[in-house]
Amino acid sequence: AFSPVYIYRYFKRGGQDRWTSLGGIMLSITGIEALFADLSHFPVSAVQIAFTVIVFPCLLLAYSGQAAYLRVYPHHVEDAFYQSIPKSVYWPMFVIATFAAIVASQATISATFSLIKQALAHGCFPRVKVVHTSRKFLGQIYVPDINWILMILCIAVTAGFKNQNQIGNAYGTAVVIVMLVTTLLMVLIMILVWRCHWILVFLFTVLSLVVECTY
Repeated sequence: AFSPVYIYRYFKRGGQDRWTSLGGIMLSITGIEALFADLSHFPVSAVQIAFTVIVFPCLLLAYSGQAAYLRVYPHHVEDAFYQSIPKSVYWPMFVIATFAAIVASQATISATFSLIKQALAHGCFPRVKVVHTSRKFLGQIYVPDINWILMILCIAVTAGFKNQNQIGNAYGTAVVIVMLVTTLLMVLIMILVWRCHWILVFLFTVLSLVVECTY
């Protein structure tokens, strides 16, 4: 995050083992896809300012703190976040982390509602009830049927994978698939809609797939 030089040194020191560790590193960037979903609810400038001024500095501080802790206690690598919390503030931090997870899930729910609404507008999805929760903002909607389906799927995933590591691996795989699908759709737009030169399309595809296929 501070400099691309560090990732080069990271690979140079570890070789294939470092490449394998990318599966876990992938989880540090999950949630980025929610930024695109939020564009239907917030202005682009609001998302950019929030990410640059608040999200990015907080992530740097959090991961730098965990890295410093692991240098002193490397055997706590399996659960570095909760192990690094002082006992006196463990439960308050646990509550805050739980609320943060709830807030983060709202982005996924809102994104799903937006996708369903757009699919309904194009006649690509069965008719479901859509409730507009705001008189001022058109994008604020609630779809009861989809909300119940998401709840059932979340419970099924949690019960099926049973532990945090397996859920993390599945989540990372899903994010990589989303990245690949987004790249392929972008290529189609560049060819069919924007009618870009084939060299530009080729460069975009290669550069994107180099990063995504690495994971």
